[in-house]
Amino acid sequence: MKLAVIFLCNVLIPVYVYGQNSCNSPLRFTCKDDTCIPLVRKCDGNPDCPDGEDELECTGSKAVCKACATCALNGYSELGYRCRSRCIPRRIFCSGANKICICDQECGYSCINPHSLCRGEVPLVENSYGHEIIRFDENHVRVKLRRDEIPKYGDLVRYKCRRGTRLVGPLPRCNGKKQWSNENPQCVDATCRGTPPLVRGMVKSYVTRNDRRISGYPIYGDKVKYICPQDHLLIGEAPMCTKHRTWSEDRQQCIVPCPKRDSESAFVAGIACGPNCITSADCDGRLICHCDLDCGRACVDKNITCGAAPTIQLANVTYTGYGAGQLARYTCEEGYYMLGGRVLLQCSGSGKWSGRLSTCIMAKCGNPDRSIEFTSGRVSLSNRNWYGSVAEFSCPSNYRMLGPPTRVCMENGQWSGGQLLTVCDLKDNVILCPDPGVPINGERIGKIFTIGATVTFECHNGYVLVGEAEITCLYFKQWSDNPPLCVDPAYHSSKSDIARTLYKSLSNLPDQSLTISRTISASEVNIFHYVIFIFDVSKSVTKKYQDFSSGIEFAKRLIDRLKNFGGVLKYSIIAYASSNKTQLEITDRFSTNVKEVIKRLDNLDSQVKEAVSELIEETRSGTATAKALKSLRDMMLFMEHDIRNDQTNDKCHVFLFTDGMHNEGKNPVEVRKEMQKIFGSNIEFYSISAQEDPSPEAFEELIGLASEPENYIYIEDIHLLSSYLDKVTDVKSDFSKCGQAGEVGLKHMALKRVVGGEESVENAWPWQALITKKASTIKDIYTLDGNQLGGGSLINDQWVLTAAHLFDRLKGGEDNWHESVLVHLGISIKPTSEDDMISSIRMYIPGEIIIHPRYDKNTLKNDVTLILLGKEYHRNMTSTYIERISYTFYIRPVCLPCMNSCLKESQLTDNDGKSLTGPGQDRCDIEEKILLENNAKVVATGFGDTSRKNEPDPRKKNIKLSKKLQQALLKIQDDQSCQDAIKYINEKQRIKYSYNTTLFCCLDPHDNGVDTCQGDSGGPVVREVLNQTSGVSCWVQIGLVSFGWGCGALRDDVHAYVPGFYTNVIKYIPWIKRKTNMTDEAKL
Repeated sequence: MKLAVIFLCNVLIPVYVYGQNSCNSPLRFTCKDDTCIPLVRKCDGNPDCPDGEDELECTGSKAVCKACATCALNGYSELGYRCRSRCIPRRIFCSGANKICICDQECGYSCINPHSLCRGEVPLVENSYGHEIIRFDENHVRVKLRRDEIPKYGDLVRYKCRRGTRLVGPLPRCNGKKQWSNENPQCVDATCRGTPPLVRGMVKSYVTRNDRRISGYPIYGDKVKYICPQDHLLIGEAPMCTKHRTWSEDRQQCIVPCPKRDSESAFVAGIACGPNCITSADCDGRLICHCDLDCGRACVDKNITCGAAPTIQLANVTYTGYGAGQLARYTCEEGYYMLGGRVLLQCSGSGKWSGRLSTCIMAKCGNPDRSIEFTSGRVSLSNRNWYGSVAEFSCPSNYRMLGPPTRVCMENGQWSGGQLLTVCDLKDNVILCPDPGVPINGERIGKIFTIGATVTFECHNGYVLVGEAEITCLYFKQWSDNPPLCVDPAYHSSKSDIARTLYKSLSNLPDQSLTISRTISASEVNIFHYVIFIFDVSKSVTKKYQDFSSGIEFAKRLIDRLKNFGGVLKYSIIAYASSNKTQLEITDRFSTNVKEVIKRLDNLDSQVKEAVSELIEETRSGTATAKALKSLRDMMLFMEHDIRNDQTNDKCHVFLFTDGMHNEGKNPVEVRKEMQKIFGSNIEFYSISAQEDPSPEAFEELIGLASEPENYIYIEDIHLLSSYLDKVTDVKSDFSKCGQAGEVGLKHMALKRVVGGEESVENAWPWQALITKKASTIKDIYTLDGNQLGGGSLINDQWVLTAAHLFDRLKGGEDNWHESVLVHLGISIKPTSEDDMISSIRMYIPGEIIIHPRYDKNTLKNDVTLILLGKEYHRNMTSTYIERISYTFYIRPVCLPCMNSCLKESQLTDNDGKSLTGPGQDRCDIEEKILLENNAKVVATGFGDTSRKNEPDPRKKNIKLSKKLQQALLKIQDDQSCQDAIKYINEKQRIKYSYNTTLFCCLDPHDNGVDTCQGDSGGPVVREVLNQTSGVSCWVQIGLVSFGWGCGALRDDVHAYVPGFYTNVIKYIPWIKRKTNMTDEAKL
């Protein structure tokens, strides 16, 4: 630094002149990376420093414009910046085109053209390999100039230094003289040549750059990565190579994660504690540092053994690990449960097993006496109500039995036979809903069962109500839901229940085939499946670290199982206590990287280990489950928008691991229900817990966190969860069973009209077929005018049933006309492009179309056709021969009447219980009478026109075909009503229909004009049949959509809607059997 003296206006002014290439000046601001800018650029709104620190701490302040003391004499500032003529805003104005009075760096207010360009070469810097010119737009956003752009006034230059060096010093800028300032930064050595600090007890260490291992000299910003011995935890901040070419003073150490020593508890447990330690390096000889229960970290003999663990009668013991820390896990034999919850012993460093012992108690079901006796019945028990006991129910002669006549007490404390209670109901009960009974271990409030009546249920103290607490008698004399159960929370889920739940979670993921490991087709790349793991890491969880670690292991095992799926799987990890910490966002670029997801899970595991260590300061440890769910919803806002606009088929699968009730924030069950309402079938929640002896309130919350009760897994030991996952392929759903619908919306009678639009839930009707003509593209197949022919139903793995009039304009002419037709299965939403074509949809070319030989296209008599599926048609417009199709989660057959499928022999009885199928009685006639009884509830489905029409539209000008599968709840009308409607239709048109037993007609039960329409033709009309003995139901096809008058049309002679007419499938069963070679025994 030099001291100069100049005279200005007779005043002696000392001026300190600093080196032009130094940041060591009070007129410059130094950035964190040791580059610098003029001080006047600090707080000017433009972040000149790479991290923007020049714009921090600027609240209430702004850049100060100071005049240069020497500029008037030599035209240069102290820092070598060339200045222009001075000016004073609003007082001394500038001359010259485009010049204005602005603050010009350290020159003060000067006359500058702010658009002046610097055309000269950028100054060179040794050891650099390039540069970039930085400019700020009007919003103070940093912009990098393209190579073809010319720098202008105020632009800065930043240089790229070669490896091992870094940039320091002042940055050149374009000045008011249209030149680059003569400041020159430097690329200086940035390597750390010293040996990185050592960590006591480490296995090895290496240097990383951006989390990747490097070779060669470390440079500024590189960190040391230490590897600790197995079961040790690395804590502290990693040392970093500083800009001074030395290692930072940060230090890490390898420790054995463990809570603090509790000498008093150790003494009570009879454990002799070894010396304190941090790592095994603190221990002598063959001793190792080990987390020894209440002793905390202690030196123990690594070869210590505790021998065989104590026995518990009727329990099996399995061991994990060895030596000090070995675990003995107890599980009771089938039919027994552990009193007080799980028993887990641990081998202590003193050679003794530590932990509480318990007793295996035989499972006991609730006493069914009161439940059946309340409805005038009786029950006899073979072994009171203990596990394995058989309950046999009986009813008086004037009563009929609803529910299984025999039940067995199961290991989960519930009677077999499903949720349907066994009750006695009066046989002449023709105007009432059946008696719903009284839940075992519960009460029913309400004795009136007329249409519209409501009854409520509650459980005895200590039991949890599972199901709907209130049910209503609906107009067709069925309850809106099954009566609930009262469950004892002491019983964990059975092995088969857990396996089924895990299988369901997997089968709801991309490929819904029988083989879990099969890869889905590449076409599903636009359908995302989000797998979310939410872990409770509150204090109560960290006390049982083995459970938490087992949950992490389950998540890793599940991810490993899913790696064979070919679809787009994205993962997210959320940990919560009083607050949340998202370990991985579904929008993160690593969310599809399996290795990275596993790494994040391991990191979370390490963090929880760290939390149980005495060296880590404890934080708040509440359980705010609702906050975690709110965080998930915020993460999924993009999906919420797409769902509201009907733009996504994406699915979200949430696995929530928690040990009990929330104690902070909102009720998480309400938050889950809100999310379920928004995301619908696009989201599925599973809750998993191993809480010991949960309270009824906690049990109720844990069930409520799952989308449905069967999605809740209450397991005795989370450690067993992964083993169940390994066995889950043995629990396959048999998709060949007929009539097994998905969630159809009938529970609360939400069904409305096909005309007017009530969308079905995905997979609600897996036998639904869509029949179209071929086209040149996927889009044209589903959207081209006139390409949709109608609907149909899958009746087995070769044949589809539909209406004959669909093919009136196609058949004839060429012999292979049927090859111009396509049959679509597994479809609930019609794709509008190839990108929308999900893998559940399968397309088939008919091998043969068999139209009923007596079909009359003029009168629509015998309007029935069979389609033999011949080739599978691929989206690339090629086809392959098939012998039979493969059933999937989305493709299943419907049941047909007269095939011994749903209606069992025991159900074909009169009110006195006498069989109706004796000598001279035709079984099919009996089924027809039962299935087509007046006022029966039936459902029609299809992709047809959703607009209301009071008269036919023969030219099909105003058809509005539905993109989503629609469903309509209808009621069968009596023959006289159907005859009157036919008469009315015939008076309106030239073609004359006739009504006979091959038809039936239906109307909207709510008198709102619900109807089927054009495009629905050939689609199925089905009825649910409930087996009162087993409580199992299935759907039987009783009709085909055939014809009508308009769509939801009102008659003009009386105030009534015109019914739709449907082909009576029962009348064509013999013909169907002959053509398809189907037997009487359909699979159930």
